Amino acid sequence: MEFKFFIDVDQKVILETFYGDISISDIEKAIPHIFNHPDYNKHFDVAIDFRKANSKYSKQALQDFIKGYVENDQKVLGRVAILVSEPTSAAMATLYGEEMKEIHTLGIFCSESEVHRFLRISPEIFKKIDALETISLE
Repeated sequence: MEFKFFIDVDQKVILETFYGDISISDIEKAIPHIFNHPDYNKHFDVAIDFRKANSKYSKQALQDFIKGYVENDQKVLGRVAILVSEPTSAAMATLYGEEMKEIHTLGIFCSESEVHRFLRISPEIFKKIDALETISLE
């Protein structure tokens, strides 16, 4: 599994894109890359793009992940926009949103333009992440 992330300090947003088959373990491996970045701020908004990924985890695995994530002092407190293109990812994002509603507002979208409006960010921001190299989490 591979992913990319970009932190835009000016717009106060973190962009993440996941590729290929992803498990909860893969997501757990990606988190330290983001949390340890010098520009990371838990109050920033986040856009997570799962359109190029295939969710390969169970509802129970996601619920277990959420329990641990909620206890993490570095967890995201800003709004979260999740981009999806297939029903399994949408269902998992909905479950995540229900479990996290006390921590942050979640929107589930199919297009970048919807994310731009929800997070109030520049439409060009996704071009910045497209130019980055992927990080392998194998």
